[in-house]
Amino acid sequence: MRLLCGILLVDKKRMEERKEESPPTLVALNHVSMLCRNVKHSIDFYTKVLGFVLVERPPALDFDGAWLFNYGVGIHLVQSKEEDRLPSDTDHLDPMDNHISFKCEDMEEMEKRLKEFNTKYIKRTKEDESGTKIDQLFFNDPDGFMVEICNCENLKLVPAGSMGKINSHLIATIRCWIWTMLMILMMMQIPSRVFDLGQ
Repeated sequence: MRLLCGILLVDKKRMEERKEESPPTLVALNHVSMLCRNVKHSIDFYTKVLGFVLVERPPALDFDGAWLFNYGVGIHLVQSKEEDRLPSDTDHLDPMDNHISFKCEDMEEMEKRLKEFNTKYIKRTKEDESGTKIDQLFFNDPDGFMVEICNCENLKLVPAGSMGKINSHLIATIRCWIWTMLMILMMMQIPSRVFDLGQ
């Protein structure tokens, strides 16, 4: 009986821990909002260079801006009223700086497109220990916000510490199974000495 009580207490504690660990019920990235010097220039860039589509904005938005959509994500452009809120150096490219990234199926075609629109870019290829290569193109939009295009689908995403989580879930499942088996044994009225493992 001591074992059964111990399992019940541990399972209750695990359930409380899992409740604290559970992530919010987010579904997907909805949009990225970008300040811009000139909404029209930014619309041209995002539609012509990156293939976004201009969509209607809600009439209640009474400030200058535009909504673009494609690839399952939106870009909301907002006309900036303050120049100092925008990047001062629109030519600066540093892959380690803030940027948004889009996955691309045809990197060569994307590079041709950047050349066609005279867009300055950095091209690089990274390779990991397993030999997996990732091609990247970095460039700025008209306001100096950096954009990355990559074939990142080559990467296998593995949650950090996932083995620990898998093991803890396995342990919780085993505990639940043991608890169920003990309850079945109790209902079958097996003598209580079976439950007292301390003897």
